[in-house]
Amino acid sequence: MNLMKRHEQQIKKVCNFIDSNLDGEFSLEQLSTVAASSKYHFHRIFKAFMGISAMQYVQLALQTILIT
Repeated sequence: MNLMKRHEQQIKKVCNFIDSNLDGEFSLEQLSTVAASSKYHFHRIFKAFMGISAMQYVQLALQTILIT
């Protein structure tokens, strides 16, 4: 599997985890564990793929729940 595909799968796994657990609290350490990556590397690849940080994604997901 090429590196880009692996990173894409890691990001999808983390986004699904966040979306399925919005009643919980999140940390960069926890999310990087879900992605099976270091905190530093996870932060970099998440932002590169999504255009926002993982914690910004969490905030947007929570706001979406409050609006609907």
